[in-house]
This record gives sequence, C-alpha cells and structure tokens, in this order.
Amino acid sequence: MPRWPEPAERAKAVTASPFGVLSPIAAQRRAEGRLFPFHLGDSHLLPAEAARRIDLDQERVHRYCPVAGLPEYRQGVADWVGPQLGLPLGPENVVAAPGCNGALALVATALFDPGDEVLVITPCWPLIGGILRAQGVLPVEVPMGADGWPEPDADGLRQRLEAACSKRTAGVYFCDPNNPAGFVTPRSHLEALRDVAVEHGLWLVVDVVYKDLILDQTPWSVPALAAEAPLRQRLVFAGSFSKSHALAGHRAGFIIAPSEIEQVLARVVTHCGYHASTSAQEMAMAALGVGPVEVERVRQSYADGLEAACGRLRASLHRPQAGAFLFIDFRDRVADAAGLMRLLVACMEAGVALAPGEVFGADFECFARLCYTATSVDRLVEGIGILNRVLESWQE
Repeated sequence: MPRWPEPAERAKAVTASPFGVLSPIAAQRRAEGRLFPFHLGDSHLLPAEAARRIDLDQERVHRYCPVAGLPEYRQGVADWVGPQLGLPLGPENVVAAPGCNGALALVATALFDPGDEVLVITPCWPLIGGILRAQGVLPVEVPMGADGWPEPDADGLRQRLEAACSKRTAGVYFCDPNNPAGFVTPRSHLEALRDVAVEHGLWLVVDVVYKDLILDQTPWSVPALAAEAPLRQRLVFAGSFSKSHALAGHRAGFIIAPSEIEQVLARVVTHCGYHASTSAQEMAMAALGVGPVEVERVRQSYADGLEAACGRLRASLHRPQAGAFLFIDFRDRVADAAGLMRLLVACMEAGVALAPGEVFGADFECFARLCYTATSVDRLVEGIGILNRVLESWQE
C-alpha cells in the first residue's frame, strides 16, 4: 500500500485546480454584481412546484432513514431509470447518495483499493480525479479524441485503452452524455469500452447525470451496453436529479449496481454521511411524480440556452448533442495553459467566468467550458456579448 503524503501534499493531489487563480477575481466581480457564472454547472430554474411544496410537517422528513435510502425513493429511481436503461431494476439495485458527486465517491470507496488504477475517459467531469485520488487510486487519462470529440471510428480509442491498461487497472470511468463536451458516446465507442472492460475484468462506472438532457435526436446507446450479459455484473451507474429536475442544491443522487454489491455500498454509506438527505429524497420523489412533463420543461429551457449560446458565441466548438455546456476550443488563440489562463483572467475582469480546460483532462489545456444553463437566456446573451468583445480584442 502506498504511503500517504503529508496533509498539504495530499490536499493538493486531491483538489489541485488552476481555477483557484481566478477565484479572487470571481469573488470581486460577484460582490460588484457583475459576474456571469458560466464556470459552474448549475441550473437557473426552480424545481417543480410539487418538489417545492413537500410536507415539512411530516416527522419522517426530519429523521434518519435507512442507510441505503427511503424504500419509496429507491423504488422511484428504479421505476424511472430502469425503462431508460432497458433493465428490470428493483429497489435492491438502487442506493441513495448525496448527489452524483457523492455517488461516485461511494462507488470509488466500495470498488477500488489504494494502488489501483482507473481509466478515465477525457474530457471528463473535473472532480472524478480528486475522488479517485482521495482513495489512493490513480486516474489514468484516456482521451476520447484530440479535440474533445469522438473520432469517426473507435479504433484509436480501443488502442489507447489497451495501451493504458496495466496489472493495476481495476476500472473504467466515463460520463455519457459527456460533461464537458456534450457528445453522446457512439455505439462503436461504447463497444470498445465494453470489450476492454470484459477482456481485463474491469468495473465499468458510467456517470449518467445528463441522460435526460439529450437535446437533439442522437440515440443514447448506453442501454444496449447495459443489456449485455457478460458485462452486467461489472456495470455501475451513478446519477442525480440535479440537472434533469433542477435539484442541484439538494443533492439527490443515486447508484444503480448489481444487487450483489448493494450491501457493500450500504455499508460504505453508513460511514460516509450515514445516508442521503431525507428531505432531498422526498423532493426528488415529488418531482418524479410530475412525470415526463417536468423533464420536458427543463429540457426545453436548456435547449433554448443552447440555441442562444451557439448562435452568438464567436469561437470554435462542436455543437453539443446533450447536457449543459459548450467546450470551447481556444487553440487558435492561445498556445498553452498559461496563455489560456491569461485569456480567462481577461474574461473574468470583464465579468465572465469560464472553467479552464485543463481540469477536464491534460490534453485540453487550451480549451474552456461554458455553462449555458446557469442563467436565464437574457443573461446568457448579455454575458456572451461581453465574452465576444473580449475575444475580438484579445492579443496573446
């Protein structure tokens, strides 16, 4: 087992992020009332009225609940996600978690040991590296493609996955639909992930936070992956209702896993917060009770944001198929991470906050992420206008 570093080094290994350079400027712009917070993945929407009107006079809302979650919540998640994945899920396959962040931390604790390696498909959700390192697990980046988008065929991905495997490799993590780039992973690329996972006996951990937010007609192929028997007992899903039901601040998440490891996950939950918030589970159940109409309301709002952002931003990017973000390619404007940081400081000085690409993968140091769901469309348009003016005047 590797020796842990001293606390200062440990904290740096877990949380290192170049965005820290921008935080004081962001705080100042926020205090001045002129910050466009496009750096955070958030929603400007209120959740469904039913979720906002849960009965807080119920005694159970304020009490401990079973560590794996309220039985009704676990059943509700199974009923909601099971048909999407094409799997006959029951409550025994679901564990409640404090958001998808908490879900992935619980999965990492339950499945991986210090010294293990996990292949992380990049560009990736930026906190997964810290979650793995906190367990003494090494994230090994495997890029989906050179420009943050899947290549036309999966041969390159398959080769990179094979080359990244070692005797210590224990799992693969990817987010689909992708955060930050917004692509829906093609079937051929999912098959490459499946083949490598099966061949090497790896856990396949899929972050499905954006599964309800495919904004065009692109088919979601993950259910075909889930249906394959050789993989089913090594396949774990993590998700939440943060984006799809505008419940980000309430941390209503879930893990979907083979029933064989549900008890392991429940034991881990016991020692990591004891259980997910009871009131958050109640709110999520109320939101789910509204049915597909609630997701369609959220999806349409996000689609409006996507149209406004893509139609106005004068920068290079792939148009997202899903999710909440634009992954902007600034390689025509900056040469390296230092150049990007100078550009982002200039944007921040003007009041527009973007997330630096380096946190999404080492190959993306000249990229940046913009969240188009964090504000109303009017505010989004105003902020992009300011961003365009910065880009027009930018000289490296």
